[in-house]
Amino acid sequence: MTTENLAERSGPVTIHRNLDALPPAILHLLHTASSDSFFHSPAWFQALARHGYDKGAEVRVYAAGNGAPRVALVADVRLPAGRFGPRTLSAFANYYSCLYGVAIAPGEDSRAVAVLVDALVDERPRWQSVHLHSLDMDDPSFGQLTQAFRRRGWPVQTYFQFGNWFEPTAGVDADTYVKSRPGQLRNTVKRHEAKLARAAKATFDFVNGGADLESAIADYEAVYSQSWKVEEPFPEFAKGLARSAAEAGALRLGIAHVDGAPAAAQLWIVWRGKATIYKLAHDKRFDELSIGTILTMRMMRHVLDTDRPVEVDFGRGDDPYKRLWLSKRRERWGIIAFNPATARGAAAAARHMAGRFARTTLNRLNARRPPADGATR
Repeated sequence: MTTENLAERSGPVTIHRNLDALPPAILHLLHTASSDSFFHSPAWFQALARHGYDKGAEVRVYAAGNGAPRVALVADVRLPAGRFGPRTLSAFANYYSCLYGVAIAPGEDSRAVAVLVDALVDERPRWQSVHLHSLDMDDPSFGQLTQAFRRRGWPVQTYFQFGNWFEPTAGVDADTYVKSRPGQLRNTVKRHEAKLARAAKATFDFVNGGADLESAIADYEAVYSQSWKVEEPFPEFAKGLARSAAEAGALRLGIAHVDGAPAAAQLWIVWRGKATIYKLAHDKRFDELSIGTILTMRMMRHVLDTDRPVEVDFGRGDDPYKRLWLSKRRERWGIIAFNPATARGAAAAARHMAGRFARTTLNRLNARRPPADGATR
């Protein structure tokens, strides 16, 4: 493990380069921050690094604070191949990530984030840009990050990234949840359950870990290979995540068998009162039985009555079917901060800001333009 001291301003800022050998105090901070999400936990970052990221990527953990660290950032470092290539610092997150954020100790205010940003701005060699994404726009740290970079003179662009559908479920059991769903969904599930019972023998298994884990993972892989899903860019990721989540007590893996054959599979994450429907697939041969929809309802009932989460969410994206299952929506956003002291940073800032200005102007002009041929808006 390499540790570097970057700054003494309001407490030291250190860099750690090995996720598998972080000091106990930083692990404790990440565990504390993960009370909001499994995707902030050491188990998630380690699984992503081992199984779902480019092997050549350099991961750094920046930590700041007097004594015990009070704020930390897990970052992906992209260094230039040559002398004049781009030098960027990004969130350690990708298309597998449902949420990302700065780890902040309870009771800390914006000054902790400012110390961390100061260290990034002052680091040498200079970063040309810092790109953080998959962020909760409603979290106080979102505004604290943008303000801290702007205070240091860095232009900042924020942008929408993806929607996240969710349902508050505190005190909600399975029957109550089902009764609250749209009639369209309830009738569909009831109809397909009856059709499945007439057509085949189906069994449903729910695995959290233990002796059945490896066979359940093998069933998941078999289903995925016969599904409509495109091939995973990192084929070992789902297996690695399932094992890491099981070790952390967060795995809920559901497998549906039809006449003995694995027909549908779902990987859920349940962590500190919050459940994420993370990956789901079904074998195309069983399309007519809607086995995937049936498994979703069985999983929902199982998790609500067994784990009693305060919230269920559907990961990434605005797929239309998600609003039938979960009724509320929030957004994940990104932040790009540009270093105007570097040629590449200044050029990128001008390019991004000009593009945003042009889009805004065009939208305003279109809003003022009268409808053509008497059409109404």
